[in-house]
Amino acid sequence: MPWPPVAAPPPLSAAQLDERRVAGLASYKSRHYLEAVRSLSEVAKVRPEDNEVKDALARSMDQVKALGSALKAFNEGDFESAKRLLWPLRTQDKDNEDVKELLFKSYFNDGVAKLQSEQMAKAAEAFTDAVKITEDREAQRHLQFAKRYGSGATDLLAKIYVKHLTPRP
Repeated sequence: MPWPPVAAPPPLSAAQLDERRVAGLASYKSRHYLEAVRSLSEVAKVRPEDNEVKDALARSMDQVKALGSALKAFNEGDFESAKRLLWPLRTQDKDNEDVKELLFKSYFNDGVAKLQSEQMAKAAEAFTDAVKITEDREAQRHLQFAKRYGSGATDLLAKIYVKHLTPRP
């Protein structure tokens, strides 16, 4: 027996489109280009005459394309490559929030991987760099842990701590 067809989501109401437009333009102006593309894509389809949305979407998509290789490396867990690809983008545009966030997560996740493989000095370096980008409490806590357990997680509590670390998505 064939499966029933998947129903398409109902079209957005005018109010929902207005909300997405406002959120998307705010994301664009605050240099959160990934979110701007998500919010503005639907609006641009339904309202092709909205030049402000089309312009913001096109510029946001250009910024997202520049992140392509770095995003791929990050998603594949290749944090070293992601960091190497992100630094030129960060240098070009220090206010690009997507680059800043992805760079932070690359250092953070690299630090987690290094802790879990008991490379404490390299983990401390990664968390130090992460904290320089964003003052994140969890990254600071992991940095302190890496410094304290410089020779590896020797006690049971430290081993449990390291085992249950989770990288940032």
